[in-house]
Amino acid sequence: MQKTTYTIKEFSEKTGFSPSRLRFYEKEGLLSGVSRNQSGYRIYTEENLEWILFLTKIQQTSISLNDLKEYVTLHQIGSSTHQKRLQILKNHRKIIRQKRKDIDDTLEYLDDKIERYQNGSIS
Repeated sequence: MQKTTYTIKEFSEKTGFSPSRLRFYEKEGLLSGVSRNQSGYRIYTEENLEWILFLTKIQQTSISLNDLKEYVTLHQIGSSTHQKRLQILKNHRKIIRQKRKDIDDTLEYLDDKIERYQNGSIS
């Protein structure tokens, strides 16, 4: 069975990442395992696609570039870094939960303010 592969253009369209962003990720060590064809063009795989999905999700949480690079480096080292990677994700999850709480608190405040406007309690 042949693996599905993508050119940089196809991969860019599939991920929504510009070719320059993909090259940046590769240069920064955030995206590894990208091979080249006989002409030297990048060839992306389903594994690269899964990794980009992870990067997309984790970046939406505002993880710092340093923390992300540390996680990626540990991932590349392998299973001996399992606990350290787990701790990075747990710490980041804690930060995200606090941000969500802050947003929920702000939303509750705004809902109350809107309700008071609608009830005529505020002029």
